[in-house]
Amino acid sequence: FWDFGDGTTSTDQNPTHAFTTSGTFEVCLTVRNFCGQNKSCQNLVINCQKPEPNFSATNGSGTVQFTDLSTNGPNQWLWNFGDGGTDTVANPSHGFLFTGNFNVCLRVWNACGTQDTCMIVNVTKRPR
Repeated sequence: FWDFGDGTTSTDQNPTHAFTTSGTFEVCLTVRNFCGQNKSCQNLVINCQKPEPNFSATNGSGTVQFTDLSTNGPNQWLWNFGDGGTDTVANPSHGFLFTGNFNVCLRVWNACGTQDTCMIVNVTKRPR
């Protein structure tokens, strides 16, 4: 029986746990067999950091390749391309129908929270 010190527990033998706040947590493991039980605890210092969103964009004649440059381990992405289009992959490409300036926003998540950033991408479509 695992007690992670943040109000959550697990009965898995080798659990994975994501702390959602920074702090010092007393993590305890209790094991039992037919002879009785033993408990061991350790203080665990967690520095939980929200992801810092950042990205680059490469214009390819109306189709733009976006590259996620976010730090602090994002594990979920939401792109808003400023033209009504969205995507949820880390590094999407998006075809714009018109030349212009678009306010592209990226929101990223991890276990510690979410943050977003926006930038103007000047899209130029080359004539065919």
